[in-house]
Amino acid sequence: MGDEANADQDLEAKTPKSPAVFKFISSDTTSSNLKWNDVDLSVQTKKGRKEILKRVTGYLNSGELTCILGPSGSGKTTLLNVLSGRMGAGGRFNTQIGGTITADGTSIHPTKAQHLFGYVMQEDSLYATESPREVFEFSARLRLRDIDESNLSMVLEDMISSLGLSECANTMVGNEIVKGISGGQKKRTSIGAELITNPRITFLDEPTSGLDTAAAFQVVSVLKELTKAQMSVMCTIHQPSSEIFQLFDSAIFLARGQVVYQGPPSGIRAHFSTLGFTCPDEYNPADFVMFLVGSAGEEQFAKLVTGMQSSFLMGEAKEATNAGTVPDPPPSKGFFVQFKALVSRQMRNAIRDKASLGGRFGLTLFMNAIFSVIFFQVGKLDKSDYDIQSHMGAVTMVGINAMFGCTQPALLAFPSERPVFLREYASQMYGVIPYLLSKTAVELVMLILQVFEMWLINYWMMGFHGNFFLMVGGSALIGAASASLGLLLGCTVPDVKTAIEIVPAVFVPQILFAGFFIKMDQIPVVLRWLQYVCSLKWGMNVLLIAEFDKSGNSGGAKLLDQNNIEPTHLTLYILILFGVIVVCRLAAGMLLLKKAKTLYG
Repeated sequence: MGDEANADQDLEAKTPKSPAVFKFISSDTTSSNLKWNDVDLSVQTKKGRKEILKRVTGYLNSGELTCILGPSGSGKTTLLNVLSGRMGAGGRFNTQIGGTITADGTSIHPTKAQHLFGYVMQEDSLYATESPREVFEFSARLRLRDIDESNLSMVLEDMISSLGLSECANTMVGNEIVKGISGGQKKRTSIGAELITNPRITFLDEPTSGLDTAAAFQVVSVLKELTKAQMSVMCTIHQPSSEIFQLFDSAIFLARGQVVYQGPPSGIRAHFSTLGFTCPDEYNPADFVMFLVGSAGEEQFAKLVTGMQSSFLMGEAKEATNAGTVPDPPPSKGFFVQFKALVSRQMRNAIRDKASLGGRFGLTLFMNAIFSVIFFQVGKLDKSDYDIQSHMGAVTMVGINAMFGCTQPALLAFPSERPVFLREYASQMYGVIPYLLSKTAVELVMLILQVFEMWLINYWMMGFHGNFFLMVGGSALIGAASASLGLLLGCTVPDVKTAIEIVPAVFVPQILFAGFFIKMDQIPVVLRWLQYVCSLKWGMNVLLIAEFDKSGNSGGAKLLDQNNIEPTHLTLYILILFGVIVVCRLAAGMLLLKKAKTLYG
């Protein structure tokens, strides 16, 4: 007993003391008890229905830190997602869920009670160019009702201090390219983004994943501090060290979709000893149970499950403290509040991302400088060696450059931003429409600046004489339509690598079907219709009308006629491009919404 007492003292000495103890959540109204009884979950597979959870019963007490452990495929993350409402019935796998779940004695449907919960994903989905303070402030402004600036400032400072983030509060989160805060600090930032709303219960999916022992211990210590404010906290965890495991008040071990133990870590040895499985003194109890369930045969495993069911009273669930007080979800902030906050963040991140800015505008400068040298003064009509084909080629090259130059930033950036959107949408911070509109607004500003840069280099160097602003507008529409298609593709691909691979397959055909390298009547009839869905064709029509319609060049009028371009249809071409932009972005929004609904119900 003396050794155990000394060990407890050493452990307490290593636990970081928070200067503030989450004052903004230290209220009795935030405490909740959660119980679940006979929870089943099965999904449809090619071989029939597969059971993931089998009659799982348990509890989460207010003011306790509970962990779920188990081998890979045991159902621990599935259980966490069901309890938190992030997984519902139906969907692609025809998921079926049974059993009852109560919060403070009141039966709930978790997917309709997500406002009670905070949920921290395994991956830290944060903008690399945001600081922890800005992450917390963004979350607070969109999720807290009726809070003034002075109270907001107090909440942010308490959050930063309580999470031990004072030293890095104004440092960018960072990523593989941008230097930022450490992995443990990122995880605590993710936790704070959810705690800002004062949730009754906080769920975390493997909060120590990817962290070293010291950082993992610090993260779990923060969760332990939360329970001192009567917060209910539950997380999945993978192979915790002895010191980390002893911080938990209760542990749930799952294997093959069933519970083999729930109770305090200190009760593991006694419980399994009564079943005939002795845990050596020098073993970490968590490792012992994990090895036991991983190596148990059918007969031994059945004994473990039966033993748990017969001795479930070893860790009694507390009585509900707030019975019948489950509140309705608070109203979300209005559209304009969401839009303003999103635009502000999008613009801030765009300006701070120096690498992307440099690549975008630096590459535009470099490439167009080369083009302007190659096509130097080709548009001068009074040149003795004037050639209309070269003149048209210069206009075409500028249009193609606008297409690729404006597509790449949108296509490459979105796959990394999508996890942030999914996390924040699931937390009910904002809707799909304000998100897409804010993204479109900021992209449009960057795109117009990029196109202006392009034409300031090319217009006089290449000797063009068409309406400058119409040519800028036409190129901007080509870029916006292509960027919208890039956003749509970004919603469908899983990562940046895949996005890069599909770029040629999507945009090279646009060049072929624009009608400038091969006449449309020479393309097979079964493929000829593709010209009408290629935005480059309509954008090039605008550019060629601007350059050749009123040039006084007889060859220009003939060129427009050969390519079936009607100057009187200029407005129609512009409207078609606007239509492509709207349709692609609406489709992207629908895909995002479907993805979010599939993941989080």
